[in-house]
Amino acid sequence: MCMGELPLIKLQEVFAPARPTNLIQTIQRSGYLSILPNKVINMTREEIENNYMFRVTKRVLKKEYPFILDMKLTDNWDDYKSLYFVELYIDPTKLIELLNIPPTQSNMRYINAWGGAPYITMLFPSRLNVNDVINNLGKSVENTIKRVDSSNAIPDDMKLPRPIAVSQWRPVRQSDNT
Repeated sequence: MCMGELPLIKLQEVFAPARPTNLIQTIQRSGYLSILPNKVINMTREEIENNYMFRVTKRVLKKEYPFILDMKLTDNWDDYKSLYFVELYIDPTKLIELLNIPPTQSNMRYINAWGGAPYITMLFPSRLNVNDVINNLGKSVENTIKRVDSSNAIPDDMKLPRPIAVSQWRPVRQSDNT
């Protein structure tokens, strides 16, 4: 069977695009439709956390950002099919030193009041985020994760099937860290 003799299928059975006419026109211009199955790789929590790429990402984060103590998969990591969401456990004292924020009792109380936050900026009062310093630090951490993920130094067979993304920033209280 050559390309011109491919059977027609109802696109609505395969796709539910917002504008099916655009998809149909694209298929008509190209002359064929290629449908490839998604490669689904089932991995356990232990396999993911022991994966070379996961360990390298964790090591790089801990080295570049000394306030990061640990990186673990979220409890509901398997609910998501496109990303591996992780929680970053941070030392508030080292983070405050890095950001040159006075370690006052109110600042420490504010940070430790949160059990975790989706954005690092939420751990601080907004008055402390002068010139977006805290926001830029969060973006820098996320860019480091992306840089490791796209690195050519890690062979493809050692990479995770999905990228890593930060879900929570969790401060570790001094009593928890001892």
